[in-house]
Amino acid sequence: MKKQFLFFCTLWFIQVYAYAQLAQPARFEKEDKNNDEPFTVINQKENGLALYRETNDYESGERKHQLILLDTLLKQTIDTTFFIDKTYNHAGHDFDSNNIFLLFQQSDYSNSKLILWQFETKKQQITQYDIKIELNLKLTHFGVIGFHVILGGYINREPTIMLCDLKNKVNQVLPGFAIKNTELLDVRENQNYTFNVLLKERLGTNTNALYLKTYDSTGTILLNERFPVPEGKNILSAITSELIKEDLIIAGTWSRKGSNKAYGVYSCIVAPGEEKQPDFWQFGELTNFFGFLSEKRGERIKQKTKEGISNGNPYDYACGLMPYRIIENEKGFILLAESYSDIRYTNMDPMNMNNPYYQNMANPYYYNPYFNSYPTSRLYRPYLFGNNVSNTQEIKPFSSSMIFFNNDGKIYSDYSTKVEEIRIPSLRQVTDGLLTNDSVSFLYKKENNLIEKKISLKDNSVQLHEKKITLLDKFDEHRYESDSESGIGAWYNRYYYVWGYQTIRNKVTPQKEKVREVFYINKVLTP
Repeated sequence: MKKQFLFFCTLWFIQVYAYAQLAQPARFEKEDKNNDEPFTVINQKENGLALYRETNDYESGERKHQLILLDTLLKQTIDTTFFIDKTYNHAGHDFDSNNIFLLFQQSDYSNSKLILWQFETKKQQITQYDIKIELNLKLTHFGVIGFHVILGGYINREPTIMLCDLKNKVNQVLPGFAIKNTELLDVRENQNYTFNVLLKERLGTNTNALYLKTYDSTGTILLNERFPVPEGKNILSAITSELIKEDLIIAGTWSRKGSNKAYGVYSCIVAPGEEKQPDFWQFGELTNFFGFLSEKRGERIKQKTKEGISNGNPYDYACGLMPYRIIENEKGFILLAESYSDIRYTNMDPMNMNNPYYQNMANPYYYNPYFNSYPTSRLYRPYLFGNNVSNTQEIKPFSSSMIFFNNDGKIYSDYSTKVEEIRIPSLRQVTDGLLTNDSVSFLYKKENNLIEKKISLKDNSVQLHEKKITLLDKFDEHRYESDSESGIGAWYNRYYYVWGYQTIRNKVTPQKEKVREVFYINKVLTP
């Protein structure tokens, strides 16, 4: 009897413990019609989620668009539709606490006719702005601060930043950008209604310097800093923090001359008036970066890196690494990045950009004259591929990393998780991470499974959790799901959201209604 009681207590404990590890307290589901375009999911943090898509319904030469708002319980609060001239395509989105902004660009990319659609979430009021740019701007970046629209891109292969005043209907080109051999790396809005523009000055295949310019919402320059880059090092990617805290950091990846693979990471704390070089680290100097390799091989790379630094003959390990965002806290900054395998090109002319829409990436920005050097890490990134891409091309993400910098910009810790056997047709983020007081969490999905790695910041102990994506009905069963049209995001507090398209069969409904195709979002809680 005691043994039986102990067995049931143990079983109860296991069940409760498993539930506490990874929970899915809410799910949103919508029938998917094959003729509709995929949803774009807009993360509004504590304000919920927004879903936007272009439909294939037309009236009088205009195309129907749909916007759905969900609260943090994934309850639908708004479902609205609107029509825009069918010659305009979705080009980007932004949001603030009261508004969602959708940008549309005329499909004839030889001109710069734009429409900005503003939806005021509290008043449920729609305002449309027509923006006419007289210059032939190839768009790569977009954002909204107050009543000012930030447009970044290139004119004749030279970086250009435009600021459009919606109230006064005045457009201005910010001075100091139309410079040859410079590349626009990042345009990012800060929390204090300013924005950063980050460029690199190219010298052949190397980087001569980074330039950071910070502006207020009217285009008044507040900061103009230069960061010289040592000879022999090339900046591949760069993003800035968002001034959630007082200090600003630049971080990204670097390579050796002539290589488009990353050899390591770098950072630089912005100190106004000081022309300082970034600090550089090789991957072999990180503690936990090589979790996707065997322990023996990872330790061998770290040992060779250490020996190379001491004798002045560098040992370089290189891979693809894409930085996606910077987390800010009182101890410093955390760079979230993903490593991935080589892109395979077959029967492809990489300069052919006739079709900027490839798969379901975040945004149809398509132009970067320097795109062969490295893909940009901006959410609204230029498209790297046209529709002549061979079916044999694929990208294999194989790990996600969080690299911790202190308030001086020095690395003091790093953590990573291996990503198991995911193949996607284009470069995009497949994992995300959350930081709590005592742990870091990585989460990704593989088909119908959620996979989490949680690492204690106190003792580096690791918990691995795997759970099926929860369905609406206990009689529902999962039939099919693809990784190519799905995503995951760190939402707010300890919550993630995960979305995708599923084929579901219900075992008790009538025969004709047994199988349904749905778009879904699940809310996921990590303790």
